[in-house]
Amino acid sequence: MEKSGGFAANKLAVPLPALPRLDRRPTKEWKNSVLLKINLKIRPRNAHVTAVFLLNDPIIKMVNKTGEKIESSKDQGFLLVITGPSGVGKDSIIGEFLKRKPDFKKIVTDTSRPPRVGEVNGIDYNFYSQNEFLEKAAKSHYLEHVEVRPKEYKGTPKSAVEQILSGKKVIWKIDEYGAANLQKTFEKQLRRKAAKILKRTITVYVAPEEWKQLREQYFERESEANKQWFRIKLERDKEMWKKYHDCFNYIVINHRQKLMDTVTEIEKIIAARI
Repeated sequence: MEKSGGFAANKLAVPLPALPRLDRRPTKEWKNSVLLKINLKIRPRNAHVTAVFLLNDPIIKMVNKTGEKIESSKDQGFLLVITGPSGVGKDSIIGEFLKRKPDFKKIVTDTSRPPRVGEVNGIDYNFYSQNEFLEKAAKSHYLEHVEVRPKEYKGTPKSAVEQILSGKKVIWKIDEYGAANLQKTFEKQLRRKAAKILKRTITVYVAPEEWKQLREQYFERESEANKQWFRIKLERDKEMWKKYHDCFNYIVINHRQKLMDTVTEIEKIIAARI
């Protein structure tokens, strides 16, 4: 493992096809890039993508070794999964992406907590009482559900993901663990539908330039109590990265003050896959 700016990077285990920009002698700036080379596996297993990242140039080349795109059809749906550490800007990225891609809809998850100021039922979350939520969970209503805090639950209805089989395009924000284990979850919960949905699914991990970027951004706007929670969450996110970074189809760096560029990179990924 090689570290840069506090963000761990895993070097590519197998040689890349010849890329002129990688043949040059590494400069100091290049060595200080957040992610040097990463070998990424795509689900399902018959596809494979190699992605290369350099400073200020998140995606230089993507090579699908099967030479195949997802079958293009207006009638087929698509599931874009966005994950990454807390404070990296996932919500802002999704908001801007949906403005550019109105044919995509955000998956709205269920929660057992009451709405906060400004939140709208059916848009931010589907709000239920604790008993209502647990009843749904007991009836296998959810693809996955977790207790995020004592007696506070969140879950994603199976129907929210299954809708891509009827041609819907959706974007889904989940945590790193959920994104890394998506295939297992689908195969367990969706059974025969899993293979078809996985063929229409990609996962994108949104990475910071460096870990301290998250701390700076979060601490600018949160209370002292929330800061303590964030310190704990940040350490967990680092562990998630170390354990699961090779499980995501794509990794895109969200550079400081470069939100629009990040969204553009995700659009390129979608264009290459559909």
